[in-house]
Amino acid sequence: MSFVKDLNTPLLQLSGHDNFDMTAACNGVHIFGGIGSGKTSGSGRMFAGAYLRAGMGGCVTCVKPEEIGLWQRYAMEHGRRESIVLFDENEGFNFLAYELGRQGMDGIGTVTECLMRVLEAAKKASPTASQKGEEPFWENSARTILRYSIPLVYSATGTLQIGELIRFITSAPTDLKDVTDPEWQKRSFMYEVMKATAHSPKVPMGAAMRTLSAVGRVRRYKAWLAEWNAMGAKDEPAPPPKDNRVGRRRVFVTSAALLLLVIPACFRHLQDNEEWRTALILLWLVACIYLVGLVLRSIVLLGS
Repeated sequence: MSFVKDLNTPLLQLSGHDNFDMTAACNGVHIFGGIGSGKTSGSGRMFAGAYLRAGMGGCVTCVKPEEIGLWQRYAMEHGRRESIVLFDENEGFNFLAYELGRQGMDGIGTVTECLMRVLEAAKKASPTASQKGEEPFWENSARTILRYSIPLVYSATGTLQIGELIRFITSAPTDLKDVTDPEWQKRSFMYEVMKATAHSPKVPMGAAMRTLSAVGRVRRYKAWLAEWNAMGAKDEPAPPPKDNRVGRRRVFVTSAALLLLVIPACFRHLQDNEEWRTALILLWLVACIYLVGLVLRSIVLLGS
């Protein structure tokens, strides 16, 4: 389907010397008139036909149910039948698969950012949205998971759906031992996707992604898990902090015991110095009280 690129291209001839061109269309059109004056069946129909013939696209919001059939007829009359994408209770539009079908594997980045914008909009609309400082971490984690998951799911299935992305991520192994576990392989959607990507892909992966099928299956899982585990998919308990009080107590006990042994031996050399003798006696008493206190505390703890 070709489309008009020159903004000076006439789309409608309004009179003998007035044309409605692409520039005017891009500036916007507003049609005024009373009820039943022919806004839809007259000028609206002419503008709709001109836009369709020019290859333009847009979103038509239909208040009346009969407007759906009206626009389907417009599209058929002007050769745009295949361009209609209908949103209703029976049909929808998978924008993820559409964008990947249009760009191929080169559209992975676009689809990832598109999903991030959707998540951001949903978060802002939520009344319980968090405003904490750790939000950038979760945003970057979600982006990384999507960037690694989308190409694999799309390659294996030929399409992309939110439900399958969730299945792929939630069935990831939490340990490298699971990769070779037959039971995990039977129940894991991730394993099914990885196997299909390597052996029978619906959409061949691009040159930048071919390393996934060029290495062994276990190595492919390791590449994915390296990012998965780095983002805290499985929280490991932090090691308990070391208790330095035991080491300090050992130093004090050793010092006190040495003072009890050394101070009495020094008395004979300080017979003429009463001040030093008094100081050493006080220090010896402190060391003795400290050791006696430790012994009594140990006895009490043993008794309890």
